[in-house]
Amino acid sequence: MGYYVFPVAVIDVLIKENGVPSPEDMAEVPLSKIQEVINPDAVLYMTVVEWGTKYRVIDSVTIVHVKGSLIDTNTGIVLWEGEHTVTESSSSGQNSIIGMLVAALVNQIVTSFSDPSRDVARATNAQLFLNQHNGLLLGPRHSQFEMDQRDHRALQNQTISESSRP
Repeated sequence: MGYYVFPVAVIDVLIKENGVPSPEDMAEVPLSKIQEVINPDAVLYMTVVEWGTKYRVIDSVTIVHVKGSLIDTNTGIVLWEGEHTVTESSSSGQNSIIGMLVAALVNQIVTSFSDPSRDVARATNAQLFLNQHNGLLLGPRHSQFEMDQRDHRALQNQTISESSRP
């Protein structure tokens, strides 16, 4: 999307070697320390609010709910925030109770071998970051960065003018 991203595995090892073993602990590291050690422009914090499949009598539902925020490491200003949930039901498209039961049973058998949450998580990420309403803006290394910035400013101005009408 036009941002340089440090490799997750490298950052994970670096932070663990500096005495920060868990994701919860990593989220508590002060921005000033991150700036000093890694020197990024910004840090993307992601929180998984809900993840997994719930089984019901005639249905199973896979849910992935995430929140994210991009924070400027120099100022601490929130550059972007987003939140998105994707829910996938095994009974989607089923009109009869028998169809729902069969779909739920098949889904439970299939999910015992593979977790559908990963596919739902990919869809959640795409919808969180790539939506035109409040997705992450393109970064300075993207070929359409300037156009994206212009479009975003125009949308903000339109929203401001609409909210100031009596």
